[in-house]
Amino acid sequence: MPYVSDSSYWLYLALLPLIILAQAGVRYWPLPSVVGFAMIWLVVTGALLLAYQALLRYTIVGTMLNGPRQRPRKVAADAT
Repeated sequence: MPYVSDSSYWLYLALLPLIILAQAGVRYWPLPSVVGFAMIWLVVTGALLLAYQALLRYTIVGTMLNGPRQRPRKVAADAT
């Protein structure tokens, strides 16, 4: 949940325009509206979460959106 919380402002800013574009793209597909809604929401939200992780989280834009974040450090396995 902390990850979703960190990405929520990015999702808030970017979700609506992409949802509108996706709706325009699937407007004439012969799908029930619930299926179209679920498909659009899953695809757009998934793409934005991937973009947040790959392009924003540990950059200056991510710092402006959420404050400073540090990459988790890898702990070396103890060789005993």
